[in-house]
Amino acid sequence: MNCKYLKQKLNRKLECKLTNKIVTIKDCKECKDKEYKNDIMISNKKCTVSPNYCANRDKKTSRMSVKSKKLAKMERNRTSILTNDMEHCYICGAKKTHIHEICFGKNRLNSIKYGLVIPVCFNCHVKIHNDINLQEEHHKIAQKKFNEVYPDLDFVEIFKRNYLD
Repeated sequence: MNCKYLKQKLNRKLECKLTNKIVTIKDCKECKDKEYKNDIMISNKKCTVSPNYCANRDKKTSRMSVKSKKLAKMERNRTSILTNDMEHCYICGAKKTHIHEICFGKNRLNSIKYGLVIPVCFNCHVKIHNDINLQEEHHKIAQKKFNEVYPDLDFVEIFKRNYLD
């Protein structure tokens, strides 16, 4: 049903662009000239079009899931070089509900990798994201701690920013 020539018109009728005729789905299924789009729907990992195409698609999907598993593992195993207590809010001491990456955005993964994360409660997390001065303060603390823990690495080279100036 994903023939690349099958288009739906504004009046909800199906048209075959190859023959320029109004067709039904049954006509399209029986057509000898049908060609499939690249985004073939696969159900239960079986494909009715081409086994080679489906095999390649499964490989692509598995690569994506490996990347996702790696990211999920990194996020689960986050540790902090800024605090030893990962159960209480870094700011107010309440029970943590979130883990905040000090350098978020494009540097989020680097922040996770090098331990620049802090546990925070919901209210403090919102406060950090809404207050630029508080963000800058945490950036400076994080850069100082990074330089202590990783003296052989250059913070500016990794994070592309110097917060201590």
